[in-house]
Amino acid sequence: MATRQRLYCDQPLVSGDKIGLTEGQAHYVAHVLRLQEGDEVALFNGRDGEFEGRLLAVGRRQRTVEVVLGQRIRAGQVSPALVLGVAVVRRPVMEAIARQATELGVTRLVPVVTEFSQRRGVNVGRLTTIAVEAAEQCGRGDVPEVTEAVALADFIKSQTASDGQCLLFCDEAGHAHGTPNMLDCLAAAAKVATPSILIGPEGGFSAGERANLLASKRVHAVSLGEAVLRVDTAVVVALGLWRAMRRKG
Repeated sequence: MATRQRLYCDQPLVSGDKIGLTEGQAHYVAHVLRLQEGDEVALFNGRDGEFEGRLLAVGRRQRTVEVVLGQRIRAGQVSPALVLGVAVVRRPVMEAIARQATELGVTRLVPVVTEFSQRRGVNVGRLTTIAVEAAEQCGRGDVPEVTEAVALADFIKSQTASDGQCLLFCDEAGHAHGTPNMLDCLAAAAKVATPSILIGPEGGFSAGERANLLASKRVHAVSLGEAVLRVDTAVVVALGLWRAMRRKG
């Protein structure tokens, strides 16, 4: 049996209801996937679970498509809380990061403006669309929040405001300075707090930024190894270690 096309729908989902797809989804279903009336899909919203769906009234000139919901095939899934702050980089790299972060379980993606950031803002709508597509394709039951870009100081403050929080920043100079590896730090931090992760820009953090990060007792420098990694590579390595720590625990 062919795998059903999964579609994210930010509406309440109840068996027996009819759900109208967005115009973009209707176009995708009818003109890209070339699905027809009666074909099966699956709808999820990150809250109510995932439901079988059957397409209604699909045609070449249709701008709207309805789906009648069948039985629930998977309970609602909420991913473990993980905030990822990433220095704003070039648009194609930022889009790749949005996809990778979704596939690897991030629940909130925060673009961060640093002294060496390549850009000062992001297209939140475009990054959210990419996150939705990634969640549909990878089988994830929810979609991460993508925020507007924030200043580094504001991000640090938001992630260290209470005793139940800590921030791990990936220090490109950490290996030379004897900084502990990230997996050990994640395991230790998870016992006492909810860790979030920060990845810096291609040029690294400035001396002043690094000093501000280390000035907080709830911020910890971690090492990803000897190599200097691209931002998107560092994201994959850091999130891979986070997933490994969760599986180990």
